[in-house]
Amino acid sequence: MSSSFSIAPALANFDVPLSTLTNSDDNAGKRLVVGVAIARRSASGHLPKVLLVQRASHEQLFPDMYELPGGKCESTDGTLLDTVARETFEETGYRVTRVVAEFPGFEYSTPKGDARQYNFIVTVDGGSDSNVDPTLDPKEHQAFAWVDDSEYKAYPMSEAMRLVVADALSAIVNVRRLDHA
Repeated sequence: MSSSFSIAPALANFDVPLSTLTNSDDNAGKRLVVGVAIARRSASGHLPKVLLVQRASHEQLFPDMYELPGGKCESTDGTLLDTVARETFEETGYRVTRVVAEFPGFEYSTPKGDARQYNFIVTVDGGSDSNVDPTLDPKEHQAFAWVDDSEYKAYPMSEAMRLVVADALSAIVNVRRLDHA
């Protein structure tokens, strides 16, 4: 269904009408949200770095905290993967070229209700060698950082997001191993 980017074959189950996921028993009554891991090689070329964005200080929930780019599904999104591409572009200015893999998500509650977050690794225009910085929307984010496994713990973020970032970095390493096998 998605056409502006490619999708790893293992993710075909997400390339279905959004209503298929929102109406499933697992997601009944939950808002669907995506997290997006965008990787870049470190200067040494060995450790992957992942993009974190810092929430604006005026945000009601988690102001000034770092997180992966992402957000909630909208009625205009045809699929969950379309949400991934739209949110990536809105929050970073990067265009998704491929949705590479899924990594563990989680469920949480907010004043707006229960939500389920699906997390994905993507490649973007320019690839992992790109030195183009993200373009942030100041209404949502005020700073960004590229962090590796030894750096991300120094950034303020929720414990749930800390686990997601650790999972993202681990998943990126595993995807790279498969690519080079």
